[in-house]
Amino acid sequence: MGEFWREYGVPVLMAGLMHVLMLALLLVGFGLPRQSPMAVVGDVELMEAVIIDESVLLEHTNRVAEAEAQRQQAARREIEEAERRQAEAQAQREREEAAREAARRAEADAQREQQLAREREQAERVRQQEQAETRAREEAERRAREEEQARQRAEAERREREEAQRREREAAERRAREEAERRAREEAERRARDEEARRQAERESELRRMMEGEERRRQAEQAGLLDQYRRMIEQRIVRNWARPPSAGPGLRCEVNVRQAPGGTVLDVRIGTCNGDEAVRRSIEAAVYRASPLPDPPDPSLFERNLTIIFRPEA
Repeated sequence: MGEFWREYGVPVLMAGLMHVLMLALLLVGFGLPRQSPMAVVGDVELMEAVIIDESVLLEHTNRVAEAEAQRQQAARREIEEAERRQAEAQAQREREEAAREAARRAEADAQREQQLAREREQAERVRQQEQAETRAREEAERRAREEEQARQRAEAERREREEAQRREREAAERRAREEAERRAREEAERRARDEEARRQAERESELRRMMEGEERRRQAEQAGLLDQYRRMIEQRIVRNWARPPSAGPGLRCEVNVRQAPGGTVLDVRIGTCNGDEAVRRSIEAAVYRASPLPDPPDPSLFERNLTIIFRPEA
């Protein structure tokens, strides 16, 4: 209502005043008695006096007041109609605005629902993708576990095979070693038996030779051959002896000599001796230098172990 008066207040008031003036003029023109023509006296125009009836004036006033009241009532109706139309327009605008707001809200709701639907769809896709990735990861982990288990089983089987092969090799090596040891033991026992038999034969032969040699030595001693043989050896040693400064007169030493067939000296040991250590060493050196020792006049007189009396002044 206030907005209507701000926009249309002045034109409405002007229109109302114009209607009042026009109505007053009409009422005056039709309701009042006509004036009589004026008489002219000389140069002066005389007006005819008109007597106005009070009742007529009252009636005219009432008609004017009634017309003004009707006019005001019509103006009020126009104002009320304008206000009604303005209210309806405002209501229409409000309804349209409400409809537009509802449409905007509906569109926003629809967009929000679409957004939610897209988000739910995206979330569902993400969930399905995550589930697929989880299943793929679990499948990969399962295959990895199975492969690892298979690898471990294969590794265990390989180790078992290698262990079985190792045990088999060790058993074969042990059997071969035991067989070799048995053969070596049998061979050693055979060689020992052969060696013992040979030694026994040698001992028996040596015994026979000793017995024969003893017999011959007895015979040779009778003939002086053994003494001759020992003197030959003693003389050979004296010739190879380098007399040390500490060797005094009357030197006499027992010299035990072990020789091989052919006279090669194998070992020298000094027995009873009246010389010092230098003398003993010089005699040992002389015996080794005298090797090989002279052959006996009779081969039967050969002895492996001889005892020579070393007397350089004899």
